[in-house]
Amino acid sequence: MRFEPSASTDFSSTPDSARPNALARPANLPFLPWVWSHNYTLNILLLLCRLGLALMQAAAFAFLLHGRKHHWWADTQIASGLAMMGALSPALLMQGLGRIAARPLFIWTACASLSLFGLGVYQHWRVAGSDPGLSALWLAAMAGVILFIGQSLLLARAKCSPAHYRALHRASWSLAVQLLLCGICAAALWAVWHALSVTGFTALLLMVLAAVLVTQFLDGAVLRMISAGLAQALTATLPVLALLSVGLILFWSWTRWLPPLMLPVLLGLFMAIGINASYRNGDWRPWWRRHLEFAGALLLPALVTLSAMALQVRVAAYGFTGVRVMALALVLLLAGYALAYAGAALISLGGGRAMERMETANLAMAFVVAGVLAAMASPLADPVRLAVAEQSWRLTHGVVKPAKFDTTWLSKSGLRFGHEALRRLAAPSLESFGAP
Repeated sequence: MRFEPSASTDFSSTPDSARPNALARPANLPFLPWVWSHNYTLNILLLLCRLGLALMQAAAFAFLLHGRKHHWWADTQIASGLAMMGALSPALLMQGLGRIAARPLFIWTACASLSLFGLGVYQHWRVAGSDPGLSALWLAAMAGVILFIGQSLLLARAKCSPAHYRALHRASWSLAVQLLLCGICAAALWAVWHALSVTGFTALLLMVLAAVLVTQFLDGAVLRMISAGLAQALTATLPVLALLSVGLILFWSWTRWLPPLMLPVLLGLFMAIGINASYRNGDWRPWWRRHLEFAGALLLPALVTLSAMALQVRVAAYGFTGVRVMALALVLLLAGYALAYAGAALISLGGGRAMERMETANLAMAFVVAGVLAAMASPLADPVRLAVAEQSWRLTHGVVKPAKFDTTWLSKSGLRFGHEALRRLAAPSLESFGAP
């Protein structure tokens, strides 16, 4: 089977520099244009700027945490907003220095800082008088994904204008590698902090310094080599993921046993990542990679269907929780990717490069993912608020009996919304429902 029956440029001898989609020299020079443009890793000015930002971030964040611990000021919404902004905003500047032009970098960082400040204020409001649990971590994770998408688009735009898929692929994978190494360094320093009883400020300072070293010295050929190695490793997992997916689908078709929700979700997520790792920037690939991409794209809809069925069983029995609302959003996003990739695979049978329509789908889905996460991180589609509303509806409409209604979840995991729902259910007007 061959997926390029028509004329294709994959086998062309034309060098990349002569092709229309070759990377062009950026029109806008990056921030600090007077430095050595041919060597970013040995750039002393950029290194000093990053070190200064890291020291200011560590000092400000440590001051906020220390003041909160010793009650120097009340735990207010302003302090929460500043903490959220100080934790994520400086990373945009540190990573973008020397790579993104000054004006768009500063505008993007300022807009992100204001949004993060508002996110911190909202987080303080929604957890008032309740156990926050991991709600702040989930909120920061959603904000981090949105910032990752925005930073990747700016990095690609700085390489060429308009940004084509090759630049978008290189920017996103390079940024993902840098984040992965920063996460490994942070996890190692966290383990050292707990094992050797290092002071909190020292551990925080070491974390931001590790981020500076990664963003400064992990660039150019070294970064491309690590990204290529990671892509090769993820591509090698595609046969295993395909076999596991086929086995899971066949097992369900024979036994009608629904697997745990996380199993098909994780298989679908890693399948989508593996397809992108194999496709890369759309250059020519060996036949076995094209066939694996095609098979994985057709398996994705089946995995999403199993995920939706497993989630529906849990929701029908116990209703929504905050985690299940986020799982529903993940399943819907995976469904979007599954339909787009399956369509790209089928269209490629008619000619052109294999899975070529994936490029447009990835760019469109990046905006969809950012929009969905932004809604979930705001009052518009807060997962906990939606879950509390659904649980209250189940009780007031007789779907669940009052004796079996889980008031513990509302009080412990429902945050502010759960406490307000319990007060409403305890009102005299709802005594007929047997609310506690």
